[in-house]
Amino acid sequence: MIGSHHGRREKFQLDADAGIYGGPEWQLERVKLIDHLFGGTSCSDLIAGTTSSQIKALAGLVTVADWIGSDERYFPAEGLREDDHRLDRRAGEALAECGWGETAFRRDLSFGDVFSGWKPNPVQRLFCETVDAPGLYVLEAPMGSGKTEAALYAAYRLLSTGISRGIYFALPTRLTSNRIHVRMEEFLRKVSGNATGTTPPARLIHADAWLEPGGEETGVGRSWFHPSKRALLYPFGVGTVDQALLSCLGVKHNFVRTFGLAGKVVVLDEVHSYDSYTGSLIDLFVRELLQLECTVFILSATLSTRRRRRFLPGSGEDRRDYPLISFAKRDSKGGADEVSGAMSVELPGQSGAVQMELECREAGPDELITDVVDRASAGQCVVWIENTVASAQEVYRKAASARKEHGFKLGLLHSRFPAFRRKEIEKDWMDALGKSGPRPEGCLLVSTQIVEQSVDIDADHMITALAPVDLVIQRAGRLWRHQRPARPAESPKLLIRCPPGFGASTDPKEFKAVLGPDGLIYHPSVLLRAYLTLKSRKSIRLPGDIRGLTEETFGNFNSAPLWLSELDQEYEKGCLDMEMKARGMAAIEGFPDDEERAPTRWNERPTAKLLLLKSFYSDKRTVQIEMLNGDRAEFLSGQKSVSLARILHRNLVPVPWKRWMEGERRPEGDWLSRLVFGRVIPIVVKGVDCHNLGDGELPFCYSNDIGVYSRDVATRMSEFDEFMW
Repeated sequence: MIGSHHGRREKFQLDADAGIYGGPEWQLERVKLIDHLFGGTSCSDLIAGTTSSQIKALAGLVTVADWIGSDERYFPAEGLREDDHRLDRRAGEALAECGWGETAFRRDLSFGDVFSGWKPNPVQRLFCETVDAPGLYVLEAPMGSGKTEAALYAAYRLLSTGISRGIYFALPTRLTSNRIHVRMEEFLRKVSGNATGTTPPARLIHADAWLEPGGEETGVGRSWFHPSKRALLYPFGVGTVDQALLSCLGVKHNFVRTFGLAGKVVVLDEVHSYDSYTGSLIDLFVRELLQLECTVFILSATLSTRRRRRFLPGSGEDRRDYPLISFAKRDSKGGADEVSGAMSVELPGQSGAVQMELECREAGPDELITDVVDRASAGQCVVWIENTVASAQEVYRKAASARKEHGFKLGLLHSRFPAFRRKEIEKDWMDALGKSGPRPEGCLLVSTQIVEQSVDIDADHMITALAPVDLVIQRAGRLWRHQRPARPAESPKLLIRCPPGFGASTDPKEFKAVLGPDGLIYHPSVLLRAYLTLKSRKSIRLPGDIRGLTEETFGNFNSAPLWLSELDQEYEKGCLDMEMKARGMAAIEGFPDDEERAPTRWNERPTAKLLLLKSFYSDKRTVQIEMLNGDRAEFLSGQKSVSLARILHRNLVPVPWKRWMEGERRPEGDWLSRLVFGRVIPIVVKGVDCHNLGDGELPFCYSNDIGVYSRDVATRMSEFDEFMW
């Protein structure tokens, strides 16, 4: 454990006095330290019965202590006087300057004190009463029922009583992380009570967090936590689940992340949305957290009983009540026994219930555009969700063509925008369709899955491409989400768009051809089961139908084609393969130093990044660029600069790697190598046309409204092009 502080565990078992560990003299010092800390307890007694997770946490503790103790700002090479009191004080000062100071919490705050006078609803009240000790708690409740507030208030009670020492709130996407980060900051302002009057900030933790205000290296003492491997050491964090899952993969210093999470409240939100690979990593991760006496909250609106069973075997695993709170926790009275159980929650009357008309229709975008344009023109706020970027772009183009000049507000949101533009679009639409935003008089937002979860938008009417049942429910949760005094629609309607010819398929091969790229995003078995579950329904009621729908999709269907079993077997085999891959990845030691290469999401298709430039000039030594968002920079080729890297990253677009990119080289030297990692293709945008730095025309275009799109309109919707773009 001690010898691994440089990031890797030794491949072979070595003696404690081996030269790599400093030889006999250092081993003698270690024995003295153990004796000083633990009063004569031998090393063998200390490690007896420890779990692998506890060993990782101790390795992380030793490593962090080494990093601080080796910092000559606090402990100069010439040494301090041999004065224990002064040494203790210097150690305390070092910890405080690094940002490790204790956070005081106000005691006995009510739910209303923390959340501006709001009274807890039955779900929130029962959940907070149940959480009183480390353990695993699963909260299944409808979208918009306040699961986030329930988790934060329950965490506050554990923090204020000293049971837990911090929070990490993990979400599926960067957008949802950014939104929850704002709420976490407000929460900490309410509950903290430091004597200095300062509030501990919540650190934003994901791959692009350093581009956001909450993720920057600002504020006294925060810079020590800046390297990504240290970010989880910070007491309060909000980010993607991927950052936490790196503690389970063999990246360098993974045990530092484990140590950073030990003893915290870890919230895993929207667990239903992960595939089998990431889901299996989450299972391993949760087991590790529980060994470290963490408190784990799993929040979901559409968790199936089979998924819950993997988290809580034997604890109300087959309960189908809804909403439901399930748990396995330590005895709060101090005993060693584990207490488990499950409790349903009675919702008063039909408060918050939404009855919506449901229609499954085989249709292309052309057949639906006229109705959507009429609705938006009449004042309705419409959201249309597609499963791929290319199909979302196609819907947007058709709507733009059908809309009258100066008509309703129209927008497109997906992942093929540069970071600066995507952020602008997200803020514009999240504000416009939020609970209290300046709601437009008629609009159409066309989006991909970006808006399906943990995003507080409210639509009057919705169209969605066919998706797994749990995700259809999530998308439907954005429909009539908030109570409003009046709406421009008589009732909510959810229209599920299925590809033309969907119901006429006679075998799996034909069915997959009809699905096209949607069958690459979601397995054909899952999509067919979703269709069989929903096709005959004329309406659904949320939240009342959530449990029934999520369970029905796993059952038997009288109307199912005989070849569904073939698709099911293919799907189950794929899930098992993904689970085995996850276990294999978790067992690997020695990933590359770059943590982004450690796969927390399984993707067999390599990606690249397009760097969008307005102009480029280089004389082999100096580089002058103007970015698409107007930023300008002049720098030496090979220069390293955080501020310059930020400028570049705001203008990056992630795309699938394509063969034509092999021939793209960076002229005038490798001027991007120290600023952007990975495959980066710099391009110059002239109007909408994209060119390489040699002024060769490229097979795609860019506009601020559509993002990056294929040049060839005639083949834009082909399977290959849709899949790649």
